[in-house]
Amino acid sequence: MAKETYTLELTRSEICDLLIACTEIKWGAIEEMKNDPDCPEYRRNVVLPETIKKWQSLHDIIDEQLTEQDKKQDWYDERYYG
Repeated sequence: MAKETYTLELTRSEICDLLIACTEIKWGAIEEMKNDPDCPEYRRNVVLPETIKKWQSLHDIIDEQLTEQDKKQDWYDERYYG
């Protein structure tokens, strides 16, 4: 199955909100996995690790593209981004 690529128009602030949301979902899954005594074994061992991986991957893709877009801006200074 071929991957389709889409272009979205979002403000930088909206993109940052998406990065925050990805991080929140990932850390919510980590918290549940580590601290919820009622979490079923399958969820703890399969569902939550895959959830963490999915949302971290999406975060990394968005972050990489945001960084590349930022580099095209006049105000971008490599010393402050790592």
